[in-house]
Amino acid sequence: MLSLTPCVYPMVPILAGILARGGAASRSAALPTSLSYVLAMAAAYALLGLAAAWSGQNLQAALQTPVATGAAAILFAALALSMLGAFDLQVPQALAQRLSGASSGLGGRVLGPAALGFVSALIVGPCATPPLAAALLYVTQTGDVARGSAALFALGLGMGAPLLAVGAFGARILPKSGPWMVRVKQLFGVAFLAIAISMAARALPAQAAMLLWGAALITIGVFAGAWDRLGPHSPPLSRVFKAAGLVVSVWGASLIVGAAAGGDDPRRPLAALAAASPAADQPSEVRNVVSTPAEYDRVLQMARDAGRPAVVTFTADWCPTCKANDRALDRDPEIRALLAHFAAVTVDVTSMSPDVRALMSRENVVGPPTLLVRDRQGSERLSARLVGSIDVDVLGEELKRALH
Repeated sequence: MLSLTPCVYPMVPILAGILARGGAASRSAALPTSLSYVLAMAAAYALLGLAAAWSGQNLQAALQTPVATGAAAILFAALALSMLGAFDLQVPQALAQRLSGASSGLGGRVLGPAALGFVSALIVGPCATPPLAAALLYVTQTGDVARGSAALFALGLGMGAPLLAVGAFGARILPKSGPWMVRVKQLFGVAFLAIAISMAARALPAQAAMLLWGAALITIGVFAGAWDRLGPHSPPLSRVFKAAGLVVSVWGASLIVGAAAGGDDPRRPLAALAAASPAADQPSEVRNVVSTPAEYDRVLQMARDAGRPAVVTFTADWCPTCKANDRALDRDPEIRALLAHFAAVTVDVTSMSPDVRALMSRENVVGPPTLLVRDRQGSERLSARLVGSIDVDVLGEELKRALH
């Protein structure tokens, strides 16, 4: 799946240029060159997996702090503007010549392409950061060095599948250039813009994020031709683009209206305008928010003294999945009824202070969102631990078991 993202496409002309420069016209000559490029690219990811499994650091949190996500959002916004034609962004000619000369001097069709593949995996891959962070989180949880490096190596091989196809079948499988490439470039610009907004939304209030999404969607609708005048003989494709642009623009307008009304869910932008549901009139759940081991032990002791099981959630302000989990739980009446029998404990790990890191280490929590269920005696039900997005059906079954 990652091989279909924009991050891999810049590697295709790099590899094609290597094959053309080296005269690798035959399949037997091109395949080893492509293979060395892809294997080196996979090795770069394998080293990241090795480091994640070896260090056990909370790399997900490091990649999702407000400073890191803000910097990434600015980077993606700049990339989006470049792809939409605001300015040209390319490697300096002197650096390109130096890289070309270095690869030529490293052994022709094997070592040179391998060096470029290794560097390309680390430089030409910003949009792989979110899924890469998820993979690193998984590897960090396992603590298995062999499995960690092998898993990330496999991820790199999957990303390099199209590059192997180029080496196997030659440059003839590459599409010819034409006007369609401008549209493709603009499409990638839209994708980068969406990534930039999604990253910025982690550090912004929900209403501000909805306003950003709304403005972006209306802009996309305008570029798609939503407000262009069509004649009676306009081609069908132009009509399709106009219809799509109108739909996107209306969606963007609904986001802006919903944000102005106090909404915070882009998937239900006008929900704030609807009449309050009976569930909304119910008293809200009382949560004990803690951020130190002492506070954590105190609220759990209170739950044990009261003979109540406890649900512990590790969350952070910069964690979008945590917010999605909260919305999913609030909308399910059965889950709300079950949670009323539990003591609710929220561990806020936004600051990642020494106390927070100590508590996460003690509970073997790698990063948010993580949900723990403790019985009336205070022991954790290991089968009920949930990491990442919550399946409400699975959680409901685990809560019922904890009550019996």
